[in-house]
Amino acid sequence: MVNYTTSPAPTHTCTQWTHTMISSHELGIPVIDTVVGPGENRYAGALRGALERMDVEVHPWRLEDLLDPEVRQRLACFDALILSGNQGYEPHFSELAGIADICQWLVSGFPGWVFGICRGNHLQVVAHGATLGEYPEHGMKEVLLTAHAAQDPLLHNISSPVVLWQDHSLGINRTGQMNILGTSPDCPVQIMRLEGTHNYGTQGHPELSAQELLINFLRIVRHRGRKF
Repeated sequence: MVNYTTSPAPTHTCTQWTHTMISSHELGIPVIDTVVGPGENRYAGALRGALERMDVEVHPWRLEDLLDPEVRQRLACFDALILSGNQGYEPHFSELAGIADICQWLVSGFPGWVFGICRGNHLQVVAHGATLGEYPEHGMKEVLLTAHAAQDPLLHNISSPVVLWQDHSLGINRTGQMNILGTSPDCPVQIMRLEGTHNYGTQGHPELSAQELLINFLRIVRHRGRKF
């Protein structure tokens, strides 16, 4: 079991690094467990394991940790973070005071790249003006890549269809505020990038299937750097 108490701060402060020195390869990736409350949810654990097998140093945090401005400041030292899926604890989010502030920070306050998975993706798209609807899916499902996917580095060398593990009741309604990179008959927004941002997301779980999506995301982070 990972200790989800406060992760150790990096050796240097962000202001002591030059742009060229900062890389997620050196600093690792914060993984935000989106289950509110004690214990590690299984999707966060699977994500941590997948990244560690890719030789990525994982810094685990809990969603409620992001309520603390000092935690956000420390996370801003990283080039990227990943928001895990969860096990269907939808009611807990309405009970977390300040959730809207966290969501908005993920879209407009964090200075690096964000990858949201399932419920982790819902957090960021709602802050960007999207809405959620009932799109239940469970099990391995084929995701068809769109014309946008051919031009996006997240889908580099990935062929359509992509098979992703699905485990959700809610999904994202189509909106003009995102580039839809992958879709399926039962869930219109499967892989996407929020328009005008460095925020990607999937409805399915690439930590359990199609891990090349995570690999390409890490390549984007390492090669393209921070947004500001």
